Amino acid sequence: GFNSLEVLTDVPEQVDLNKVKEDLLAISNTHSTDIAFIRDDVYRRSKRLIVFDMDSTLIQAEVIDELAKVHGIGAKVSAITERAMNGELDFNHSLVERVSHLKGLKESTLEDICQNLPLTEGVEEFIKTVKKYGYKVALISGGFTYFANYLKNKLELDYAFANELEFENGELTGKVKDTIINAD
Repeated sequence: GFNSLEVLTDVPEQVDLNKVKEDLLAISNTHSTDIAFIRDDVYRRSKRLIVFDMDSTLIQAEVIDELAKVHGIGAKVSAITERAMNGELDFNHSLVERVSHLKGLKESTLEDICQNLPLTEGVEEFIKTVKKYGYKVALISGGFTYFANYLKNKLELDYAFANELEFENGELTGKVKDTIINAD
């Protein structure tokens, strides 16, 4: 499911906040959970923007791996994806390499994948609720605008930013257009 928990606490001056952040990050990685460590002040209270990643966050899939499976190169691309996510490969280079293997994939295939993207349980209700409270909701992804824009429309998100695949004659050229969106 998709849940959120807010914990407020006082932190004594002698506590090393950098160490606490490191420990929370380790817990986050171990339990596949997102943790935000935010100072509680007037600026935090006035924030009204929530930003999501796409793959394995809003949806329970890695889109590039789904594209590769349909194109018959699933294992090859999944291995590169996993190495990139583990920090073993530079994201930009790995993205360019993975997309190059998708050359010739038809746009109609991307449409079919859009229709079957598995949303994370509870995400639709969560987004409707926070939008009702006046939050803006954005999606920023190292994935692709084709799918990000589909989710933007389906979930009524305010913004969606991702990498743009290049098409020619209704097929992927195997190239990414413009600046690559990565973790930075």
